[in-house]
Amino acid sequence: QKLMSVGYLFFPVWQCDKLDIYLSDMESNGYRLIGTSFLGFMHFRKSAPKKVRYFSTYTCVKEHSMNGIEDVLRSRYKANPIPTAVGTRNVHRVTDIEADFSELEEIRKKAMPRIIGERLFLSLVPLIGILLFCIRIRLTLLTWIFSILIMLALTYYTTGMLSVLIRHADKGR
Repeated sequence: QKLMSVGYLFFPVWQCDKLDIYLSDMESNGYRLIGTSFLGFMHFRKSAPKKVRYFSTYTCVKEHSMNGIEDVLRSRYKANPIPTAVGTRNVHRVTDIEADFSELEEIRKKAMPRIIGERLFLSLVPLIGILLFCIRIRLTLLTWIFSILIMLALTYYTTGMLSVLIRHADKGR
């Protein structure tokens, strides 16, 4: 079977419903999501077109409000989790296209402000440190911008890895 990798797909946290629709459309066109990798790269495998639904969840560092959603997806809807390299976004594949996710979508919607706030906070902490460091050693503007981009990528990756560690710790209880 042919593997197709799609470049980085930008779906902000608050547009998770659009990501779910996009992934469902890809499978109905014959491309099944088989995993995601670092920074949101998605990998698909050519398959027979099938009507399915995808549901994405996000992990907060502070609270684990979406872990309950994932349990319901697996137990009630027999959802298959898609392997992800970075644990802040988790995607589940549900073959029951008539499933009513309205309760889960409401819980996800209520958790979004907290998730966005924590991501912003975790991104700003290193940026403030970089800014102070650059001012202190008087770096050029181009060097400063490059440093910020590197720190944003590292913050995104670190936040994801921290979420994975928290999730595995919770499963061990």
